[in-house]
Amino acid sequence: MTKENKIILTLLIVFIGAITTNASIKMITGFEKSEMESKITGVYSNNQITEITDSGFTYSAYVGGIPLYRWAIRNDIKTEGTNALRYKVEYIGYNSAYHTFNWTPYWTYYYPTAGNWGRQAMPIMYPHGWFENFPSLRDWSQHTKFWIDVYVKPAAVSLTSAKLQVAIEDEDITPPVMRQYNIPVNSWVTLEVNLKQAVAERKLKLSEIVNFWVLGFANSTVHLDNIRLAQDSDTTSLPTFKDSASMALPVLQPISTVNPVPQGKPNRTALSTITAPITIDSGMLVPSGFIGAFDNDHLFVTFNRFQGMAPANAALRMKQPLLTVQSSNGGASWGKMDSVRYPGPTPNVKWNFDHGSGRGNVVDMWGNSAWVSNTQGCTGFTPEPRQHVHLFDIADTSWSIRAVASMMDADVRHCGHSSSPIIRQRFGAKAGRLWASYGNHGRM
Repeated sequence: MTKENKIILTLLIVFIGAITTNASIKMITGFEKSEMESKITGVYSNNQITEITDSGFTYSAYVGGIPLYRWAIRNDIKTEGTNALRYKVEYIGYNSAYHTFNWTPYWTYYYPTAGNWGRQAMPIMYPHGWFENFPSLRDWSQHTKFWIDVYVKPAAVSLTSAKLQVAIEDEDITPPVMRQYNIPVNSWVTLEVNLKQAVAERKLKLSEIVNFWVLGFANSTVHLDNIRLAQDSDTTSLPTFKDSASMALPVLQPISTVNPVPQGKPNRTALSTITAPITIDSGMLVPSGFIGAFDNDHLFVTFNRFQGMAPANAALRMKQPLLTVQSSNGGASWGKMDSVRYPGPTPNVKWNFDHGSGRGNVVDMWGNSAWVSNTQGCTGFTPEPRQHVHLFDIADTSWSIRAVASMMDADVRHCGHSSSPIIRQRFGAKAGRLWASYGNHGRM
């Protein structure tokens, strides 16, 4: 064999080795046009390819006939093929003083706020019905790593690193397997999720993956490409960023609760007569509203005007807060309380009174009360909508509404509804705790 042939053979062996090194890679998406066109089909998809230009196209996911989610697929910055996803993360921190629930480390890590009030993050990408329509994409059991190529172009030159999160779900897991990264800007990197760790510490069922998503926490333009599965022997040419922290869920100890007993002796003498009906205000107790009392003298009524407004004001109907009035003289006169609303400067919010809220009720013998609502509307995607509970507390025989709601569930996926009453446990080691049931409001 000549020297030239040896060189050619050596180069051929090296070249073949380079091809076969990552033979076990399984592509989820590379955002190529033909691939994205194939992903708009199927029973569970309502997606379209639109706005096709020389620079790329738009992948639109429709909900209720409206393109709520639009991905700009462009060919300017990518790591493989011809295209990559481009998404603008903006308004991070918008109205952060007006968040809609009590922020805790647990909720803000697994389900950061993505709405317009106190926005902590924005969802950059998640599959729309892909795993339901293409079952082969669901099975990750032959792989040990989940890789996503990411490029972050910051909105401000002062931003030198960007925070992102990647979440993965199977059929049953809640909250999701969540990984967090801080990566340099203006360069491609690969984010890695250790699937073996997810199996060991969270029992993630790799054969039943149903969803994943990527969240951005910095005002920037984020590019995603080459989303894929790999094995331990596979390598990536880009700098790889990992989250080595434990995936085990934190053990949350319930806050010690005490039965709230107001001061003052209640007047609960038997009533000798029933007075004639009186007009308190204009409104209705359905679909949301309830009546409470501490005793014969101290009463309150919570109601809405959702059904009482003219059809011409239908858009405004959903923005009316739940209203409350109270009396300290047995109903002879009534005074207004603060209404249940967003803690922001204006009640610019769509309240799902008819299919995203419960009626509300008194939870104990003193008149403390609760009302369940998902408040931010139904968006069909985590981390929205959320199931909140608004609490009405009585102290010194008068009621007040807590300024910030408590979180019941950050992952109801569809309009949450609570037609069952909330109760407070009176006796036992868990006396004082609230118990509630709720579920999704169907479209049938």
